[in-house]
Amino acid sequence: MRLTIFALVIACGAVLVSNALAGTPDRQRLPIGISEDYAPGQICPEGIAPAGVHLQLIGGNEAITVFDDGRFLATGLHIIEVTNTAFPERSIILDVHGNFVAVPQLDGSSIGRGDGATAFSFFPGDAGPGDASTGRFYLFTGSMEEVTNTSGAVTAFESVGSSEDVCAMIAA
Repeated sequence: MRLTIFALVIACGAVLVSNALAGTPDRQRLPIGISEDYAPGQICPEGIAPAGVHLQLIGGNEAITVFDDGRFLATGLHIIEVTNTAFPERSIILDVHGNFVAVPQLDGSSIGRGDGATAFSFFPGDAGPGDASTGRFYLFTGSMEEVTNTSGAVTAFESVGSSEDVCAMIAA
């Protein structure tokens, strides 16, 4: 899946889909230690993170639930370490807490809504704040809503509350 609310959550959610399709919601806690690497320019501009970005879940109690109708729900506390791979000393810790739900639509698109503190990355070309020609990564506090197309690209995005540029936080 191309979209990354927090790629670790989505990746784990994909594993649970087969169980959820059996008719009962599948709820799992995310295992501490899971990680994801992103190529230069994918979620932060290459000039900021020339070797890419590494995300690792280092704490929390986040649980994900996948329902038989395709809905995806993430709730709880998610403590992630975000590392500028070229400059590992430029790591930061994000406390992501609240909830996020993604609801598939009949046309294959999806509508996602989050409340609380939500880490959200935008790939090049995605709608959203900042320069759409490059990857961006933000921490939103408040509420947010996004629409993705059948490829997972963000086609619409809105947020109410504050936002922080995570790429700027890990810039060299």
